[in-house]
Amino acid sequence: MSKPPSFPSPWVQHSHRKIPFFTQPTHITFHDESQNLRLGWNSRAHRKGANPAPTSIDHDERFLVWMRRRASLRFWGWDLGDISWWVAQLFLIGSVFWCANGVMSFNFFTVTTSHIALCEAVTAFVGGTLFWIGGYLSYVESLNPARHAEFGWEIENETKTLIEPSRTTSALGRRRRHFGKHVPPHSDSEKSEQPSPTNEVQHTPKWRWVGTDWSSVGYVANLIQFFGASIFWVSVLCGLPGILPDSGAQSASDLPAKSLGLWVGLYWVPQVIGAPCFVISGAMFMFEVQRKWYIPKINSLGWHVGFWNMIGGFGFWFCGIFGIWREVGGKYQKWGTAFSTYWGSWAFLLGSYIQLFETLNKR
Repeated sequence: MSKPPSFPSPWVQHSHRKIPFFTQPTHITFHDESQNLRLGWNSRAHRKGANPAPTSIDHDERFLVWMRRRASLRFWGWDLGDISWWVAQLFLIGSVFWCANGVMSFNFFTVTTSHIALCEAVTAFVGGTLFWIGGYLSYVESLNPARHAEFGWEIENETKTLIEPSRTTSALGRRRRHFGKHVPPHSDSEKSEQPSPTNEVQHTPKWRWVGTDWSSVGYVANLIQFFGASIFWVSVLCGLPGILPDSGAQSASDLPAKSLGLWVGLYWVPQVIGAPCFVISGAMFMFEVQRKWYIPKINSLGWHVGFWNMIGGFGFWFCGIFGIWREVGGKYQKWGTAFSTYWGSWAFLLGSYIQLFETLNKR
């Protein structure tokens, strides 16, 4: 179980918020006595590599900060050394394959050629595999948040240069980008920035590829997401031609009873079990960034990531439910199974791109 991150010693905790059943806070408000500044920390932003944001600046200063950041927004880019970028990119590419699958399933519903069936199976398999890898890396990401929230020097750089151009931004957030190993709290390129001392002895923890952290809502949400992706992967694997018997059958009436049972049990049931995990994890990501469970935080990118992933999970869930219905009744398949895959895939694509945008714009 990992410890909560350490904070600079001048920061005095003002308030915090926890989600029931989890001991680690999701929000902490600090007062930086050295700058007379109030700062807001939240667990998702910390996991994704964003520094705590000043919350006590006035409206004019907020507008200047917004204008300065707007001018440097990244809508696309590469950051191979950041595990958060890999998570977003894998889900994004996987969603593209799922969208292709949804388009073929819905728009070519009455076309039952072997080529279309093969393309549908392959796109589903590639999309499901990328989701599984992305789900695993998001689980690893939740096990390895930065151990130190020592970004007082970053915040000072931003708040002192709200009007004047920043002296340097090349090192801002660099310490938070990590994949495979943690970056030491004090790297050589950052010594000139005069980091603030923390209240703990600094060390570089060992990177974890597997483990538990039941006190963190982010870990549990990502674990549920990874579990759902793993179960769902069984379905896309069994959907490949030749894996299950009578895979060339065009309807449930063409299947013998034994084959019908295998298709329901190994193809449709994993979807019905796996997809709700995306719904649950998406809802948990939303609750993680909300200060109150009943008030949506629509101005948060992380909230929209959770929301659209939850919608996508519902689409894939309905696809599995209607799919079982197909095997036993055969009704409402175009607007049930096929259309659910279609709109669920586009919801995942939107949520994945928002996650990539969030990762590329940490500041």
